[in-house]
Amino acid sequence: MRIFPQSLVRNSASAFLLIVVILATVQKAGARLNKADGEFTVTIHAGGPAPLKKVSLEFYNSDATLIGNDDYAVKVKNCLRKCRLQAIAIDENGIESHSESVEVTILNPPEIDLVWFDGESWNDFEAGKPYRVREFILVGRAENEITYGAPVKKIEIFVNGALICTDNYPGSANDGDCVWRPAPGKYKLQAVATDEDGGVGKSTLIDVTIEQP
Repeated sequence: MRIFPQSLVRNSASAFLLIVVILATVQKAGARLNKADGEFTVTIHAGGPAPLKKVSLEFYNSDATLIGNDDYAVKVKNCLRKCRLQAIAIDENGIESHSESVEVTILNPPEIDLVWFDGESWNDFEAGKPYRVREFILVGRAENEITYGAPVKKIEIFVNGALICTDNYPGSANDGDCVWRPAPGKYKLQAVATDEDGGVGKSTLIDVTIEQP
């Protein structure tokens, strides 16, 4: 799959240079890639009236490898959250061409855990322990990675796959309590955090058994 910017950049020698991002999940410039997937491949399409002696990515100073038909490939990793890519081609006469910049977003989903609040402190759910209570105040605690992560914009809490609470203002005074009043039985609980870039982090699925108080 090739993703082309809207136009080519041409120099005085009429050389052409085009940068495209190749990845199965990428459908357009401005796409989102998962940091956990590691490196991704950038393909540069470059050519002109004179043979090229060097094709590379400017920011990474990485030489591209010719893969045929004026196409070159570069592996990119350790890109920051907003990753701007621009290609450079230099022909045998020293004439240099630049592509348009292409920006992709590198997703680094937030980490989140699910605890309950007893009025004084946060508590982890204990595996295998039955609870004899009429209600819980459930809390999803989310953190974004400082260097690469985006701010968390939403926290959701699910019981047996059904959404019971949504917090659209995590950490603010506007977030309300998520009060869960379960009947006796067995349940699976999970918290999900979504950041401003669309990255989604999920807590460990928690098995909870409720007995009659």
